[in-house]
Amino acid sequence: MENAVVQLLDADEYGNSRRYFQAGDIADGGSELTSSMVGSYLPALEDESPLPSGITVARHTERNNSTVWVVKREDEGGSQ
Repeated sequence: MENAVVQLLDADEYGNSRRYFQAGDIADGGSELTSSMVGSYLPALEDESPLPSGITVARHTERNNSTVWVVKREDEGGSQ
């Protein structure tokens, strides 16, 4: 799951060190993961953040009964 989140961040066409997403964005990215699977793993990634890969996953907001998450690369731009 961590790799899928890193790939989502790396796929940002502008090279941003932060990206907002919903579980379906990862599932739609061609992975074998479903939105439900992603949604069940994201809270664990949030609890373990910052991850060894240098990213942090956190809840941003709730919208239309769906969670919007933010992934940010901590090793770029110092502390956030």
